[in-house]
Amino acid sequence: MNYFTPELYQQFNSFDVDAAERADEAWDRAELAYKERLATIRERLPFFFQPYPLTLLGARSRTAVSASPSAELLTLMKQAQPADAPGIRRDEPFLRWRLANPQRRYEFVTQDRAYAVFARMDGFLFIIDFWEANKRAGLPIVATLRDIANTGRMKGLLTWGSARSDFADRLRRHLFLTNPFGRGPASLRTPLISYGTEPFDPDCPWAVAPLDHDSQ
Repeated sequence: MNYFTPELYQQFNSFDVDAAERADEAWDRAELAYKERLATIRERLPFFFQPYPLTLLGARSRTAVSASPSAELLTLMKQAQPADAPGIRRDEPFLRWRLANPQRRYEFVTQDRAYAVFARMDGFLFIIDFWEANKRAGLPIVATLRDIANTGRMKGLLTWGSARSDFADRLRRHLFLTNPFGRGPASLRTPLISYGTEPFDPDCPWAVAPLDHDSQ
């Protein structure tokens, strides 16, 4: 940890009263620095939200929903591998392992060179992955997701991802909004553990999305 170090923790529990008080002050400074750093990361990993009644726009179920990944879906997911940025290699063994997450019940929509992987979580339709081969291919996919959310009386469509990424651009094209306030129905928190000095630096080429987070 960069902020709450083992040395600081040991000093905090010292029997030396003066040392413990100094550690208490240092702990407060570390907590403030940690919260400031976390706020900058959240700006770069925002939640994308399409709330009801925005989900009423063009919401007609046009595409069948599957409970298991098809061969066509796996082929499209491999095609969605970012070509010019580092990331997890989307080969078939990884995708089958990832989509078999026992903590979630994933559902799949595939049509006309576009797809979505989603789960129903806490009153939302949560998008794990979404890709389209061109700017219009995903329209029936998003319409289907809206229809499912409306039929299930959900709060809307929700996901998160790197603010500067192709994934984010696709979401914005389909009227997803970001929530800058840190409160409200789209203010969930996603824990991330990363290694590196500046893993979420503005110039970092990594594009992180829910498919990369194996607890979702």
